[in-house]
Amino acid sequence: IKDNGCEAISHVLNDFSTTLTSIHITFEKCKLITDTGLHSLGSAIGKCSLLTHLILDFSFMDEISDIGVDEIARALSSQLHLVQLNLWFSFCPQLTDKTAQSIIGSLRAPSNFNELLLDLSNPQFNNDLAISFSQFLRQLLSIKTLTIGWVPQSDEASDEIISMVSALTS
Repeated sequence: IKDNGCEAISHVLNDFSTTLTSIHITFEKCKLITDTGLHSLGSAIGKCSLLTHLILDFSFMDEISDIGVDEIARALSSQLHLVQLNLWFSFCPQLTDKTAQSIIGSLRAPSNFNELLLDLSNPQFNNDLAISFSQFLRQLLSIKTLTIGWVPQSDEASDEIISMVSALTS
């Protein structure tokens, strides 16, 4: 799939934006999708106001960068009814700390939010993100399923994630 495929998917999402409650799309290893494709998808997802389940896999995509992911983050910030959010951004070589901060900063924690999978397994991410992430997770009062993909660069980052998850379960 290429950017024009993302655009076609976006048109379908736009057509059903007032009725869709669930989106599950896997783009894993689609190496020809760029920020242009993510921009189309993010714009369309942002218009889907009734989403309760959003599952997107952008793993192993070489051509996406912080710029494209920002549009996905903007779409997330408009989602008020999410019960389940699964996002994979693992091993995308152009993604930086800005991507992770953008995603974490855009997430809302509605009272019915009960499943979060966030895979930020990119060795180039800074360990300071563990702190931002732990602050967000402390807002998740009704979380039932939590899956985190993380490649910590130090024991301190690992300890921060572990203590944050421990605090959620105690």
